[in-house]
Amino acid sequence: MKKICYLHLGFHKTATTSFQLTVQQNRKLLEQDGIYLPKFRGKKQKFSANHSGQIRDIFDQKVQHLWDSNYRSKPPKDQKQQTIQKHCQSLTELLNQPQHILISGEGISTMPEQSLIRLKSKLEVYGFQIEPFALVRSPYAFITSALQQTIKNGKYHPLIGLIPGQSSAPQKAFKIPNSSKSISTLNRIFGEKMNFVPFKTATSHPGGPVLFLLQEVLQLKQADQYQLINANESKSNVSTRLKNFLNQQHPHADQGKLRSLFKTISLQAEEPKFLLTQQEFDWIESDFKQVKRGMKRKLGEAFVEEKIAFSSEFSTEETHQLLSQLSQKLYELAIKG
Repeated sequence: MKKICYLHLGFHKTATTSFQLTVQQNRKLLEQDGIYLPKFRGKKQKFSANHSGQIRDIFDQKVQHLWDSNYRSKPPKDQKQQTIQKHCQSLTELLNQPQHILISGEGISTMPEQSLIRLKSKLEVYGFQIEPFALVRSPYAFITSALQQTIKNGKYHPLIGLIPGQSSAPQKAFKIPNSSKSISTLNRIFGEKMNFVPFKTATSHPGGPVLFLLQEVLQLKQADQYQLINANESKSNVSTRLKNFLNQQHPHADQGKLRSLFKTISLQAEEPKFLLTQQEFDWIESDFKQVKRGMKRKLGEAFVEEKIAFSSEFSTEETHQLLSQLSQKLYELAIKG
């Protein structure tokens, strides 16, 4: 029986982290089903659930010499290259496994095309049949989720406003998130083997998107025994816009105390999820339609069907209330620190 490499390519914001943490948590069950995970070491020398960084490093053109047998006998002096060489060794151990393997990383799909080709060639040299797959959000859902992630990571995006009239003028050229380039690249490299699945298909599964991947893609017999892990909850409209407001002057990743702080600021008991306002959407509508047409052409109607909803703009009074809460919370955080 030919060995299979299940190559999970994301995309971003499609329960990828939840899937990665779930298979990592249930590594023993996964191995009982004959599928092995890479043993890449990450922070504090723990196994990495997300393989994006290691795979990107391994197949970067600049470090291809680390694969050479002559070079492996002479460890590099540079600490970064020493780490990458260890990743190369971990990957080699994985590829020598007689069973199927699973590599998962949403960042793999955005690697340079030549790096992806080298990854594909390496897997084939070791006798693997590649089964690449990715869940794909519809265009508007992808835009809002990707913008939310960008802001969470500490980057300011000028499209997203907080204070009434704060957003840039309509003639401002906004770059909207778009998975079209990655889709085209993956299709060129993997051809008909590339399995794109609408994210809404996975979310409509009775067990959710993670169980969908375990049962429908990996075909695991013991999937119902897995302890499912839910990660990366969506942020509210208030939290996302306040974070973007801070990012403009003080870029900072959304983590630790800062993340907890935003959870305490609200305008109502249950905050709605982050969406664009009607005005924000109007400013990107022509680009959005172009992205939608491209995705429909490449993947089909099922990948672009969606309902487009908007968030309401904050009034001057609501904005004042939010900024007052933010000021108070930051003061409390400062004196506690």
